[in-house]
Amino acid sequence: MSTQATLSSRLKAVLSELHISQKEAATRCGLPEQTISNILTKNMDETKTAGRIAMGLGISLEWLVYGTGQPFGQTVKWIPIIDSFYALGLFLTESSIRSKTEYIASERDYGPKAFAWKLDNGTIVICGEHEKIIDPANHSYLLINDETSMISENSEEARKYLHLICELRTCYDLVKIGN
Repeated sequence: MSTQATLSSRLKAVLSELHISQKEAATRCGLPEQTISNILTKNMDETKTAGRIAMGLGISLEWLVYGTGQPFGQTVKWIPIIDSFYALGLFLTESSIRSKTEYIASERDYGPKAFAWKLDNGTIVICGEHEKIIDPANHSYLLINDETSMISENSEEARKYLHLICELRTCYDLVKIGN
């Protein structure tokens, strides 16, 4: 499948490739049919719903949004954004996640216990396994306890509360799953 010029044209191409209607696409993505129709008819090049569309259609978010890579190449990983010290403990020990958890999309695999945390300044920190980090020589840690969360360069500081940072993001595509 060739890379199309806009998000709208890429979505049209993938619907054709999958042999599905706008209505079926909307159902798979958990969106109103009108949302899919608007993207297609208004020749849109961006949408807040891109993450849900990629997830629902099983296509690459990077390809859908930017036209790079392959549409059915890497699958999108949905990393939960954990919002409390207690919720983090449940996730890491029991893989338990609340129904109203928000997620961030990534095409990188940071391991089964990867999670994201939103700092007070709006930065999203994605933590995961050591062998999954992009630059192992220059890594930091996220220090999380019941009182604070902050980035730390000191791997010896309160070790049981440290989580290896794999990626930092300042803008993100959140997806609410559940009610």
